[in-house]
Amino acid sequence: MTITEMLGQSGLLTLLGMCVVFSFIIILIICMTILKAVIHALKLDKDKPAD
Repeated sequence: MTITEMLGQSGLLTLLGMCVVFSFIIILIICMTILKAVIHALKLDKDKPAD
């Protein structure tokens, strides 16, 4: 295995790892947005007045 092949494989693995991380972050943002909409729809984001 030559150095250029090793560099190509390491670049591919780096790109694949970055894609996995960014896709996880995007999925996390989408889930948080959906959760925010559900909480707002159920009116759970309002503070109850203290007696």
